[in-house]
Amino acid sequence: MKYSYNIFFNIQCLTIFISFLLSLLIIRNKNAPKYMNSFFIYPTIGVLCMIPAYIESNFLGVEYSQYLLNFSLLFHYLFLGIFIFKVLPKRSLIFIIILIVFFLFIVYMLFFSDWNFLVNKAFAVTNFSLTALCLVYYFQILKLDVPFLLKNEPSFWIITGIFIGMGSASPLSAIIDYLAYDSSVLKHQFFYKLVATSYTIMHLFFIKGYLCSIKERKV
Repeated sequence: MKYSYNIFFNIQCLTIFISFLLSLLIIRNKNAPKYMNSFFIYPTIGVLCMIPAYIESNFLGVEYSQYLLNFSLLFHYLFLGIFIFKVLPKRSLIFIIILIVFFLFIVYMLFFSDWNFLVNKAFAVTNFSLTALCLVYYFQILKLDVPFLLKNEPSFWIITGIFIGMGSASPLSAIIDYLAYDSSVLKHQFFYKLVATSYTIMHLFFIKGYLCSIKERKV
């Protein structure tokens, strides 16, 4: 069962690494929109967090990287939340307030939890809030008076990756702790595989966004 989970986890790590490499192509690329110039930071942090987790999972058989992963959740939420705010057609104070409120709630959940394990409930809240913020983006682009080609817009693919990936990971992360008390380890490990798949899907959409960024854009 552990071997089976490692396959899904290793695919996730490979996808994040490819996402990191392609994101480097955006740096100072004249075809990329300005809001994408610093996006390489996100997959870079993702790789730095995945390296110790990959080594532990495949070679050491111990787990200490959960401390790093728990802490990285704050970066995960803030970076993607701010990115969504930057690409909104109409920015609002209400969005910022919601962003801050969720952030403080996540901080509270993290620092009053046992960091010897992944704080799955904090992951669930984080991913749910990001999914909700994505809905604001979709709602606004549907109301635009001037339509634009979404298939050529990097922000659309990035937001869609967050929406689908984190939208599917949120309920899974919420119930994993309850499954841990189940006598069936099979169910527990199965849902961890699905969570890993959710992050893989998100980065696949990110890759599509990178490719749109480096492609020459037509007005």
